[in-house]
Amino acid sequence: MKLGVMLGIAFLFFMLFPMKHVFAETLKSPSVFKDVKWAYDHEASVIDENGWTQAMCATDKYLVCLENGVQGEPDTLIAFYKTDKDEDGYSVPQFSYARHVRETDYEHGNGMTFNPNTNELIIATGGPSNPDNRGCLMIADADTLEYKRTIKVTDMDVFFSGVDYNSQTNQYVLQMGRSGGYSFAVADADFNILYIIDGVKRVKGTTFQDFCVYGDYIISISYGLSSGVDNYIQIYSISQKKRVGRYYLNFADYEEKREAEGICQIEPGKFIISTGVAAPRRIRFYSVTVPIVYNIQADAVNGSVNESDIQVDPQGECKVTYKPDKHYELGSITIDGEEIDVTKYPSEYTFSDVEKDHEISIKYKKIPKYKIVTSAENGTVSKSKSVYRGNNFKITFKPDLHYELDSVLVDGKSVTIEGDQTQYILENVQGEHAIDVKFKEVPTYEIITKIYGGKISEGSKKIYRGENFKISYEADKDKAFLLGILIDGKFVSKDQYKNSYEFQSIQGSHTIQVIYVSDFIPLCIIVVTVIIILITGYIILTIKRRKRRIFKGKKRKRIKKD
Repeated sequence: MKLGVMLGIAFLFFMLFPMKHVFAETLKSPSVFKDVKWAYDHEASVIDENGWTQAMCATDKYLVCLENGVQGEPDTLIAFYKTDKDEDGYSVPQFSYARHVRETDYEHGNGMTFNPNTNELIIATGGPSNPDNRGCLMIADADTLEYKRTIKVTDMDVFFSGVDYNSQTNQYVLQMGRSGGYSFAVADADFNILYIIDGVKRVKGTTFQDFCVYGDYIISISYGLSSGVDNYIQIYSISQKKRVGRYYLNFADYEEKREAEGICQIEPGKFIISTGVAAPRRIRFYSVTVPIVYNIQADAVNGSVNESDIQVDPQGECKVTYKPDKHYELGSITIDGEEIDVTKYPSEYTFSDVEKDHEISIKYKKIPKYKIVTSAENGTVSKSKSVYRGNNFKITFKPDLHYELDSVLVDGKSVTIEGDQTQYILENVQGEHAIDVKFKEVPTYEIITKIYGGKISEGSKKIYRGENFKISYEADKDKAFLLGILIDGKFVSKDQYKNSYEFQSIQGSHTIQVIYVSDFIPLCIIVVTVIIILITGYIILTIKRRKRRIFKGKKRKRIKKD
């Protein structure tokens, strides 16, 4: 029940505060260990004739092995030079003996890791014989190899069969053994368990040995109990929380009794395994170098990147592209903690000849906004507005009744306008502006009306340009006759405009005259016209006859003379 409560708390913590997944230099894929042959590297003697190596880790100076002896007696920590230089810089054979300390019982000592921040060795006790050491880790100094303290990690009824420090996350990965099986736990730098990866399965007939963490992968070794010689490497993904590969450990030579006991990484992509070998007892080391990838971690604040986590082969190339969110612009670019010139890399950055992990962080800042203050006289205009730098601002305006556009002033200066323009676009705003739109009264014209023999509607002294104006008229008497309609002194069709005339889209002043006469006047006019026509015809006829008589008289005179 207590264990269930603890796991529930751990799961809740993980849901509320999930692990920040930090990508780092890692395996190209879990399958890089498939069918590889582990080459013999070197060999060392045990310190205790009854000793058997159980764990191994690499510090900044040493390759350290934990040699487990008789139960209840002190175990031995043995340091071998990691490189061909000793502490004082003198040349030594690589992996040659440096020192050992035998003073403390580390129980089974099934796993070990190095924390460079504290310069300490952290040792997993395995299944302890002392019940007080359940749920505990033991600490030794990485230089002197001397025991320092024991840490109680959890009160759960568990033991730790493996431990490794992940420098990229500043976290520990622990392998917990309990009655329900094995699981991995992720703990912070103070050994507070953050969450648990449960259900770590092992193949029947094998036992878990040491492991190391490389990027997202837990690289664990196991030993075949029944065969006595079969060893396996198992790969677990921290992010996927499951096993992603299991491969046979093919060592370059053969020993009748050999257990793969410890594993660690000593160079990028290079792993070394320590094995216990019987008859005589000794430690043999095997190594292999596998393909790796470096990771480019990219993130953008107030923007986006094409990929956030990119894997690149050694000496490879990686292009990171980025773009801002709306209304943001590039503020800073940080590469591995150092800012670079943003003007040189406005939208992309390329990592070339990659030889390590990189981080690129792009931060976008809010684009400044500028106030555009608008005003209008005798009309309306778009409201004042704050506009992002570089944007356009369209100002629309409308005159009051009987007004028209006179001018548009930008910061007091007139801009070109055309006709009955109703908008103006302020392009590529780079600062504050004042827009003043002025409207003037539309010109007015006069309509003068006159009528004879009737009544007519009044004209007007103020008709706005473009308006229509209708004039109605009628005779004084029913028996009156519409003689004519004159618009600006010119007759228009009296049949078309019998009772009214409408001036349309007025563009100037006008006059209208309407003339009515009594209905007998047309008859008189007709009679007079007929008489005039008859008299005119008679006169014309008389003149023609007289001319003919004169012409004939002259002709007879010419004949007589002849």
